Amino acid sequence: MDKKIISQNILRLREREGWTQAELGEKLYVSDKLVSKWERGESLPDADNIVKLAEMSKMSVGEFTENEKIYSAEPVGVPSKRRRLKYNAVSLIADIGIAALVTAMFALAIKAHAELPERIGIHFSVTGEADGFGGKNFLFLTPSLGIITAILALILNIVKLRWSINLIVPVYLDTIAGGKAYESLLKIMSAGVNVFILFINAMFFHATYAMCKQEKLNIGLYFSWIGMALGTVFVCLAAGAIAADRAKKENGGNNGTE
Repeated sequence: MDKKIISQNILRLREREGWTQAELGEKLYVSDKLVSKWERGESLPDADNIVKLAEMSKMSVGEFTENEKIYSAEPVGVPSKRRRLKYNAVSLIADIGIAALVTAMFALAIKAHAELPERIGIHFSVTGEADGFGGKNFLFLTPSLGIITAILALILNIVKLRWSINLIVPVYLDTIAGGKAYESLLKIMSAGVNVFILFINAMFFHATYAMCKQEKLNIGLYFSWIGMALGTVFVCLAAGAIAADRAKKENGGNNGTE
C-alpha cells in the first residue's frame, strides 16, 4: 500500500469534485483535519474509508492504493448503497422478555384491582414493608411505565435508528469513522439498549407483583434488577472506550473526531 499514491488520489478526487476538505470529511464522517492528514501523507484512511474513497473515485482498491490513474470526468458523488445494523438475536430475546413482562404486569394489575380494597400499600420502605398507601388505581402505574419502555424498544428496532457513539445520531455501517472497531461497538450498544429496558421492566414487574399481592417487597432482588440495568450501561461504556482506542490506532493516532 503506497501512502504517497493514496494521498495524491484523495487530493485529486477532492479537487476534481470541487469539494473542500470539510465537505469530503462530512461524506466520510471524519474531520477535515483528518482529511488534511491523509492528503499530506501523515496518516492513512482505515480499510472501510479506503474502500469508500476507491468507489467514489471509480477505481478498484488496488488501483486506488497502488497506481496513479487519470480520473473520469464524470462526477461520482457518494455511493447510494448503505449497510445497516441488523436486528440481532440478543435484542430479539430481550424484546420478547419485555413483552412478556408487560403483559404479565397488566394481567396481575387487572386481577388485583378487582379483588383488593380501595386503599392499598403502594410504596415500600428500605426493609420491604409497605409504608405508603393510596388508591388501588396505582396498580396500573408500573405496568404503564413498562408499556412506555416497550414502545420505545419497538420504535428503536422497527424504525431502525442507527446508533452512533452517543446513542443519538443515526449512522450507516459503511460510513462510520473507526471501521470494524466502531461497528462492533454499535452492535453491542444496539443489544445493550434492549437488555437495559428488559432489566428495567423486571424491576417494574417486581414492584407490581408486591403491590398486587400486598406482600413484602424483596429489596435485595429489586435492587439487583437496577444493578443489572446499570451494569449493562457500564458494559456499553467500557466497550465504547475500547472501540475508541482501537479506532484511534487504526486511523494512525487520530480518531477522526478532532
